[in-house]
Amino acid sequence: MPHTALPAETPLSDAIQSSPSALMHLKLPYKDTQTDSLPGVARPHSYRQGTNEWGCFTEDSSRAADPQNSSLKKTSPELASPTMKAMQALDLASIMGAPTEMLVPILSRTEPLARQAHQASLAQQNSHGLQQIHTALPTDLTSQQQEDPFSCATIPSTLPEDLPHLDPDKLVARRNAAELTAAEFKRLYWKTDTPVIITGAMQNWKAMQKWPSLQWWSQNHGHRTIPVELGTDSTQAWRETTMLLHAFMKGYMHPSIESQPDAEVAYIAQHPLFDQMPSLLSDFDQPELMGGKAMQMNAWVGTKGTVTPLHFDSYDNFLAQVGGSKFVRLYNRQQSRLLYVDTAEAGHSAMRATRAQGNISAVNVEHPDLEKHPHFVHAKYLECILCPGEMLFIPAKCWHYVRSLSPAVSLNFWY
Repeated sequence: MPHTALPAETPLSDAIQSSPSALMHLKLPYKDTQTDSLPGVARPHSYRQGTNEWGCFTEDSSRAADPQNSSLKKTSPELASPTMKAMQALDLASIMGAPTEMLVPILSRTEPLARQAHQASLAQQNSHGLQQIHTALPTDLTSQQQEDPFSCATIPSTLPEDLPHLDPDKLVARRNAAELTAAEFKRLYWKTDTPVIITGAMQNWKAMQKWPSLQWWSQNHGHRTIPVELGTDSTQAWRETTMLLHAFMKGYMHPSIESQPDAEVAYIAQHPLFDQMPSLLSDFDQPELMGGKAMQMNAWVGTKGTVTPLHFDSYDNFLAQVGGSKFVRLYNRQQSRLLYVDTAEAGHSAMRATRAQGNISAVNVEHPDLEKHPHFVHAKYLECILCPGEMLFIPAKCWHYVRSLSPAVSLNFWY
């Protein structure tokens, strides 16, 4: 049965009260956020292609954006409900830059209903799945051994065995937060543009207990739609898509944790997740050393093997590691002439857009082509392995390269 379009002046709160599906008929304004963007990270406008006028993926464009999308739909039947469609439309509007203040009234009504529908769907799926598992398993196994492996999956807190070799003379210094005042931090590190790892500042964060659990994300936020990068930016297989957070955790993070040979690289990269899901703000504290509030906070959640190529940002940055570990290489701005700024026009559109900013290096840091970039070998650097509970200060204009050594969850604060 065809829907009747709502008048343009219909308030969002009135629309959702009449029917959650009414949101699908409202055109939300798009705000183009042309801020510093990291390589391989989707800008909001890249999601406008292949969508209908409300920013919702059409049937054909969904399959084009993600070949696995049809299978994800089969495992997510709750997407067919009007409430979940409204939730998806809101999330896509947020991803594309719709004003937060416009979305809040309707989010406050839609999100609890969508969460309830998602949790009911999960309970039904889990009940059916456990029946199959118990039927197939020997009867002498313990109840924990018979449990769904996904429900126990956790982002590792220990270091993997395949660590990169670090030069002991080039390690980033570590300082305990309890022994470092804000004045001392600014004098020794901020004013001198010197990276430093802060330890002991995250020990009381609720995120440290919650966020490494895939089940926690799936149960509490699995009904939310998020932007995901699949593959690596250096391969033709790299692509952008959106999916339910539950599908991301179960289809990508879990295989990576289990070290499955066919596990694909996937990344929620530089996403303002805390604007989209403000309840997460109570799980962490902003760094006290800088003073004042961060101008932007981003989430970084991904599998083992995600790479952020060598680049710099225009802001002072704290990268906080909640789960998993990352290898980070840093070059100060004086090394720029040796780092070969990438101005190439080849590659996918998102990469061409970020290269235009002049803050991307063409060098593959861990596997440099010294015939193309002979002077790179003379560039001076610092490096580290960032572990759970550690926070890395990256000064503005400091070049940095990041690779996940395991499945990982991080957030960063820009000042």
